[in-house]
Amino acid sequence: MISTRTDPALRLHRQRLLEPEPGELTEIRSDDLAFTDAEAAELFDRSGIKVTAIQLRQLLDRTLGWSAGLRMAALSLEATDVDSGIDRFSGARGSVSDYLIGEVVGRLSMVDRDFLLRTSVADRLNGDLAGVLSGRSDGRMILDKLVAANAFVVRFGGRGEWFGYHPLFREMLQHKLSQEQPEIVPGLHRLAATWFGANDEPIEGIRHAIRGQDWDELTRMLTASFHLVLSSDGPDLVAALDPVAALADTADGADPAAADPPLCALLAAALCHYYRRDYQATRRDVRRAVELLPTVAADVRPAAAVLIAVERSAYGRSVDVATVAQASSELLALVDRTDGRDLPAAAHYRVVGTNNLAAGQLWAGEFALAEASLTAALAQARTLGIALAGFSAEVYLALLDVLHGRLRRGYRRASDAQRSLDRRGWGSEVQASAGYVSLALTHLARHQLDRAAVQIDRGLAASERGTDAGCRVVLGVAAIQLATARGSAPAIATTAGPLGERIASLGALPDLLRRWCTVAEAETLVAAGSPAAAIDLLGAPGEAIGLAGCLERLVLARAHLALDASERAMDLLDPMLDPDLPYRTQAAQARVVRAQAQLAQGRDAACIAALSDAVDLGEHEGVVRPFVIAGASIAPLLERIRNSGGRHQDFTGEVLAVIAAGPG
Repeated sequence: MISTRTDPALRLHRQRLLEPEPGELTEIRSDDLAFTDAEAAELFDRSGIKVTAIQLRQLLDRTLGWSAGLRMAALSLEATDVDSGIDRFSGARGSVSDYLIGEVVGRLSMVDRDFLLRTSVADRLNGDLAGVLSGRSDGRMILDKLVAANAFVVRFGGRGEWFGYHPLFREMLQHKLSQEQPEIVPGLHRLAATWFGANDEPIEGIRHAIRGQDWDELTRMLTASFHLVLSSDGPDLVAALDPVAALADTADGADPAAADPPLCALLAAALCHYYRRDYQATRRDVRRAVELLPTVAADVRPAAAVLIAVERSAYGRSVDVATVAQASSELLALVDRTDGRDLPAAAHYRVVGTNNLAAGQLWAGEFALAEASLTAALAQARTLGIALAGFSAEVYLALLDVLHGRLRRGYRRASDAQRSLDRRGWGSEVQASAGYVSLALTHLARHQLDRAAVQIDRGLAASERGTDAGCRVVLGVAAIQLATARGSAPAIATTAGPLGERIASLGALPDLLRRWCTVAEAETLVAAGSPAAAIDLLGAPGEAIGLAGCLERLVLARAHLALDASERAMDLLDPMLDPDLPYRTQAAQARVVRAQAQLAQGRDAACIAALSDAVDLGEHEGVVRPFVIAGASIAPLLERIRNSGGRHQDFTGEVLAVIAAGPG
């Protein structure tokens, strides 16, 4: 039996190969000697210290199960205040420090000791990084030697052979470094920041740039890594930025004579607030950052300007939807003007800007432009592997499908995206919002009211603190339409109020959203038996036959029909009878309302023809709602179409069953 702290100078490799039977050579190393949870709990219990499961986990994380460390912890803790004792327990001072200095550091050469001190600034090391920090070319060899010497250095393995120091040992080294050579500590962190940034590890680089107070490098790294907030790395990025973001929060509202926080602190704070959906704080941070932009170094200014533009674009999509298209266009123009060497993440920012631009275009009713932008953003996101940005484009494309009445394709697209988002835990992200809208509108068009309610509730719950402002408004409109479809006046009132408050908080709205909200209000007036008030509210419909114009004409036609003005109703609907009208759901409803008007005039044959056209349009996509809105007045005509022996028997039967069931 041989007990030694380091590998003995014996030919153990030969013994391992020649061993005739298992068990003749047994090697017990530090991992085998590390205390388990149960063993550590027993040690503290025998020492008269009662620790909770959380406290025990903290101690095991600090000691990595090192028996001597746990024993020293037990001796240093007081049974009456274990938490405070754990906070004080450190490798930087007391018995742990004395032990490590005497038993480990004191046995090393001055050269190796200096190597340990300088490299202790990093949480993990490989040979290259160790060389950068120590100024030596044999970093990997020294780390291997320290592992073999059992000098509280462990090999992590995996990519590039990473190493790390025992937590207590590293605390002692850092304490010694700060005592003996405090002037070199910031520079070491800056070296580490640059190394991690150059090796595609921006979050670790950000941590070191903050510790080294290298604000210019931090600004560059922020610009290179902002897109990570749209990925699974978002929580780690925000956690890394919190210490510098706190500088901006501390300065906010302070003495006017106090110094401004560094620009990077404001940019970091804006990102953190955006991630946590504190959009008013985001706006405040960005405005203050704009004021400080001229004061930063010229070589940093382009990257900082891009980051400000990114945050403006993101804020617009989340809150100020009327500005998102302009802010995103400015971002894309700025990215194109900025030298690629100053903006390594340019391609990522184009995806962010193009996605946000598309949202602005869609809510303004510019569907062709929005579709082109989304198609480009989706292709770029897939190329770059930015999954969340890709989902954002995907669900907006699904929404475009639904708005055009391509319900089958839109539903399939939105459902597939929603399942993937839910699997990844991204169901409450801004980028998921349009999926809820797509599914809710599809279910409403098909009169699947309970399923529509699920999507509306999920979407509103996910965006409770605000996400995609445009989507949140349309979910409110969908909630009113759902209440109207159920014939519930109290529900209409309780949903219309919050929608009005939401619109008021957003200020100006793009054209489509503004007109859609007015249409929703007019629909409630028609449903409440006040068609004249609906006509007064809407006024004359828009000249262009876009989606907003179609929505207006449909409600106006229904209102005039309720006032026995059937000719005026048909005049309003005439432009929507174009067979090339791209909005299939509205085209079907126009023919249903026209059929009602013709029925009122006693023109049965024309009524049947219009209703048959509506059935043709509605059947392919399962559009039921226009027929249900018309109600019992068209039921006998639908029955005649069904009995004619055509191909629409199943669909007309479904529609008649829904009409017969009544509201709900």
